[in-house]
Amino acid sequence: MLLKLALAASTLFSIAAIDPQSPPAAPTSKPAASGRYDIDNLHTAVMFKVRHLGVSNSYGRFNQVSGSLILDADKPDEALLQLKIDAKSIDTNDETGVTDAQLDARDKHLRGPDFFNVEEFPTIEFESTTVTDQGAGKLQIVGDLTLHGVTKSVTASAEYIGTNTGVQFGTSFGYEAKFTLNRLDFEMNYMPELLGTEITVLVALEALSAALRRACDR
Repeated sequence: MLLKLALAASTLFSIAAIDPQSPPAAPTSKPAASGRYDIDNLHTAVMFKVRHLGVSNSYGRFNQVSGSLILDADKPDEALLQLKIDAKSIDTNDETGVTDAQLDARDKHLRGPDFFNVEEFPTIEFESTTVTDQGAGKLQIVGDLTLHGVTKSVTASAEYIGTNTGVQFGTSFGYEAKFTLNRLDFEMNYMPELLGTEITVLVALEALSAALRRACDR
C-alpha cells in the first residue's frame, strides 16, 4: 500500500512540475474521444467476493491488471476491451493479526493447484465480443473469460463514471463493471460444499490515452 501511495504521489508531483498553471480539467459526463486507451493499473481494481462456510462473504482482489480499450465515441457498440490479470497478484488481506508462519498462507493456497494454479495458468484474460449501448451511460459487455485454462463467455453490466481531458496529458475515463461466474465451470472444484461456487466480480476500470500514460510512467 505504501508503494502504491508513493507511486501516486510521484505521478501527481511529476504532472504538477511540468506546468503548475495548467491543472487537469474537471471530470465531465461527456464520453471519451475515439481512440486506443491503456488500462491504468494504479487506478484500476479487480475485486471479487465468495461465500465462506455459508455464513459470510469473503472478499479479495488482484493487484496487477493490464490491457487496453479501443473506443469509438460515436459507436460504443464497436468498443473492444482486453484485460490481462496477473493471477499471482491475488490478495485476500490475510497478513493481518497472524504469526509470521501464517503470513500469506491463504493467498499461497489460492495460488496453488486447489484453486488458480498460477504456475500452470499465470494469467486471467478477458476479451469482449459484443458491447451493447443501453443508454444513460450503461453498457452490456459480453466477452470470453479465460480462467484456470478454461474459456467461457460471461456477461457484464458496465456503467460509465466520467472523463477527464487535459491540454497536455490527453484523456482519462472510467467505467465500473460487474458480473458473476460459477467457479465449477472453470474446473475450480475445491470444497464446493463449504466454499461458495458463485463468484461476484467487480471491475473498477480507469483508462488513459497514450500521452497521459507516458506522463504517468515517468
